[in-house]
Amino acid sequence: MADLVKALEYCHSQNIIHTDLKPENLLLGSGGNIIIADFGSSVDCSMVGTCMKTSTCNGYNEYWAPEMYTSCFGKEVDAWALGVLLYEFLVGKPPYQTKEETLNDCIPYPTEKNISDDAKDLISQLLENDPKKRKALNTILQHPFMLNNERS
Repeated sequence: MADLVKALEYCHSQNIIHTDLKPENLLLGSGGNIIIADFGSSVDCSMVGTCMKTSTCNGYNEYWAPEMYTSCFGKEVDAWALGVLLYEFLVGKPPYQTKEETLNDCIPYPTEKNISDDAKDLISQLLENDPKKRKALNTILQHPFMLNNERS
């Protein structure tokens, strides 16, 4: 997760929103590092105040943020996808199976999985429906879940 956060921070510093983060687009490098692939759907957000329209967001994608279905979107969509990925890494599948579930505020944690309160807290901050309230990339690494699970 830390590698992903750092890679996305770099992309955003270069005004690139990936918009299509999912397991299939994450590769493992020879040194064990994560490589983000498939920038075919990425968006250049270099024009401050530009509203990215959702005209190409037809259908359903487990990793799309709610605003990709209903309105304009920005860099926050990549933070949402990180939340879906973190959930999937811990649970084994994405949290939502339909667009309607994605638009709901409830995160379905399975009772048979032991997910820490810190993990749930970080996931809930990343899967915040309001993009303005969603956890910013530059604050994720300071979250207790990330600090308590750092590689040695």
